[in-house]
Amino acid sequence: AVQSANSTMNNSNRESIEAEVNQLKQEVDRIAQSSVYNGQSLLTGMGDRPDLDSSTAFTEAATTGVVDIASDKTPAGTYTFSDNGDGTVSVDNGTISQSIRIATMIDVDQVATGTTAVLNFDRLGLQVTLAGPEVADAEGDYQLGDLDGKTIEIAEGTESGWTFQVGADGVPEDRIELSIGDMRASGPDLNLNSVSMGTLVSARESITKLDQAIDHVRETRGDMGAILNRLEYTINFTDNSIENNTDSESTLRDADMAAEVTRLTRVQVLSQAANAMLAQANATPASALSLLQ
Repeated sequence: AVQSANSTMNNSNRESIEAEVNQLKQEVDRIAQSSVYNGQSLLTGMGDRPDLDSSTAFTEAATTGVVDIASDKTPAGTYTFSDNGDGTVSVDNGTISQSIRIATMIDVDQVATGTTAVLNFDRLGLQVTLAGPEVADAEGDYQLGDLDGKTIEIAEGTESGWTFQVGADGVPEDRIELSIGDMRASGPDLNLNSVSMGTLVSARESITKLDQAIDHVRETRGDMGAILNRLEYTINFTDNSIENNTDSESTLRDADMAAEVTRLTRVQVLSQAANAMLAQANATPASALSLLQ
């Protein structure tokens, strides 16, 4: 951005820089999308789910043939279908659009009767399942053109992140909350879609937007570092508690070695004294007999 904002650059130079920036934004999105742990996306925002009650594609299932809508960390917003009957269905959220060829999926000559068609709009994080053909124009079956203009609403989730249970009780004090926003360049948190290096003015404006995005990432990293420190402290505290409990159990269950050694020494001394007294007693008759001789 700084390089493009330099007046020594011409438009051709800025176009090359713009192409590089676009590739970098796509790479940031790819990294965010692929950062997954235990099946959960870590860097694409949390908790957004389809609002089926507000999605006309689902509420009008009798005419659209939609039987299920699933999302995978899909950003909140309105997703609109384009379906002009030519066998291709598109979904657009105002930023990203994706098309899928559906004609062969529902062709009664190529698929079994009643077969469902699954449209996986992976770029958008949406998966739509349609009822396949039963008989011509049957109610509830998808027909080409049925989805045109219909929408899917993805509502903001009520959960902001992950909850770590760090105590034995079900109280809020025994839980640690971790929230990570949408770290995609195209996401609402970084909001880098409008970053452009095409002109001197847009490059200078982009510097401010990039600074804001960097500040947001830095704040998120700081929050994560603080949470990790809390978790490490909790782990250390738990380990110390386990050690103390083990010591307490040892005190109650295990032998006190000092006391046992003292008891053994006492028994040995008494045994040796008894042996000495017995030997002395046995020696007395022998002494008397020696005098008589």
